[in-house]
Amino acid sequence: MEKKYIVAITIIGIIIVAGFGYEAYRYNQIREGINVDDVGVRNVSTEGPFGLPTEIELDLDVYVNNPTTYDLDIKRFSYHIKVEGRDFGRGSVRDVAIPAYSTTSVPVTVRIGAVDAIRTVWDYIREGDVEVRVYGVVDVPFKLFGVIEIFSISTTYDTRERPEYELTRPDENIVIETG
Repeated sequence: MEKKYIVAITIIGIIIVAGFGYEAYRYNQIREGINVDDVGVRNVSTEGPFGLPTEIELDLDVYVNNPTTYDLDIKRFSYHIKVEGRDFGRGSVRDVAIPAYSTTSVPVTVRIGAVDAIRTVWDYIREGDVEVRVYGVVDVPFKLFGVIEIFSISTTYDTRERPEYELTRPDENIVIETG
């Protein structure tokens, strides 16, 4: 009778160790593969008294790439955004799912003062480009057999880019006909 218990406990132990091993391998693949590809502006709005903007709210899409064979369930996606070294905002988004072999946009909102925005535009006009840095922490739940959450593991990301934008002037020959 004792031999049956020892065999059963051994089999259960092997299954648990195999589950941990699988999750550790999966997490390592995700940690090495996950990256932030791009940041896009979805909406811009201003706030201030008498129609004078004192604060600008930017709704952004942070594009996160998951090049692995595993679906990625992010418990918490923390972000910090800097443009030309100026703090543009920080925050976190919860419960983000990114399918295997795909890129998903994570919507974030940042608020900046109008003075910082003007300085950044001036830097762009003067230098021709600006550096955008997005960095933070991704918390991924460590789940035994993909079901039972044991704990969360954090990994960092840091992306710097100099996006290319083209400043254009409105066409001066536009004619609007009414009536």
